[in-house]
Amino acid sequence: MKRFLLVSVLVLCSSRGFSSAVSLVDNAVTRAYTQKMTIHFDATKFQPDNTIRRDEAAKFFVNFAKGVGQTTYTVNANECQFSDLHEARDDLRAVVVESCRLGIFRGSDGRFYPRGYLTNAEAVAVLMRIIDGRQSEN
Repeated sequence: MKRFLLVSVLVLCSSRGFSSAVSLVDNAVTRAYTQKMTIHFDATKFQPDNTIRRDEAAKFFVNFAKGVGQTTYTVNANECQFSDLHEARDDLRAVVVESCRLGIFRGSDGRFYPRGYLTNAEAVAVLMRIIDGRQSEN
């Protein structure tokens, strides 16, 4: 996901040159920090070229969803009990459950896989789910 963020910013800013793109990445990370989407306050600490764990992504996307007004729980709390929740970082366990309750992440077979890494495709799907809701696949 972090690579997705970097690539997206670079693509959007390709006409502005590399130094402008780097500045935009710094600004994006600063804004994400201000909105509590990340604990990192600059691009060096954020490490946009690294992968992101699913529990970290849950925090990022829950705070993004709240920022765009998506705060309605769509999933019952009973459906968000994960057998591997103990594998999530201590400070992210509650947000993992909240990401499920908001319908952002659902997990599979009663597991969330918090240590797994989010792919770019999954990041796009989650972003679309927040913006457009769950769409029928028919």
